[in-house]
Formats: sequence, C-alpha cells, structure tokens
Amino acid sequence: MVPNTVTVTGSVSMLWLAPNEWLLVTRPDVQAELQTALWHAFGNLFAAVTDTSSGYTTIEMTGHEAPGLLARGCLLDLHPRVFAPGHCARTLLAKADVTIAKIDASPVFHVIVRRSLASYLWCWLDDAARHTGMGSPG
Repeated sequence: MVPNTVTVTGSVSMLWLAPNEWLLVTRPDVQAELQTALWHAFGNLFAAVTDTSSGYTTIEMTGHEAPGLLARGCLLDLHPRVFAPGHCARTLLAKADVTIAKIDASPVFHVIVRRSLASYLWCWLDDAARHTGMGSPG
C-alpha cells in the first residue's frame, strides 16, 4: 500500500494515516469480529487494536461542489490530479482536526471528525454552503 491511501476489502475500509497507524472503518455488526481477528493475527507482535468508534462521526459529502466547499476550510489540494479517489489525509477543516478520505470520483468524500466536534463542523459546513449559494448540505 501507499501512505495516505484507502483500501477497501469487503466491508472494511483501511486508511493508512502514518507509518504505524491505520484507521479501520466498518459496519457496527462486523466491528467486534474484526477487532478479535486482528488481536489474534498480531499474536505476540508489539501492536495495539483500539476501538475508537464511539468517539468519531463520519460526514459524507458528495457532488461536484464538495471539493470547493471543503477547500473553504482546509489547506489540502483537493484537485483530482492531486487528491485522487482512494486518497486520505489528516488536516484541519474549519479549525477541527479531521481525516478526509476521497472514496470515489463522483466525488464522494468521507470527513471523519471527533464526535465532540461533529455538530460544530456540520454547522460550519451548512453556513459555508449557504454563503456560497450551494444551499444546505442536507
């Protein structure tokens, strides 16, 4: 795999965030089974599997205006030549620490944010969309 990329295998999305750090995103019904499988697979390796699901929210943004809206609040170059489908990165979006993953070329972005900042970020996105004539994000 390549750093700052997303790999999807079945119901699991694997985001490579740092040399020794991965964020795995899956459906709630698969979560416990995946965590147990990883613990067994790591065996005696120096590794940790930590469930952080209760602390994060994912906001899905779709459509051709999504990159422009995200660009209003972050410094990532979201142009398709630079941030292609399957890429991910940590950044600040409207001063909130987020992970942005580009899921496909339509485009679909997943913005993963701490649950404590989700309402703030949603309100910021709503306000930014209204001030650019995009309307409410939904």
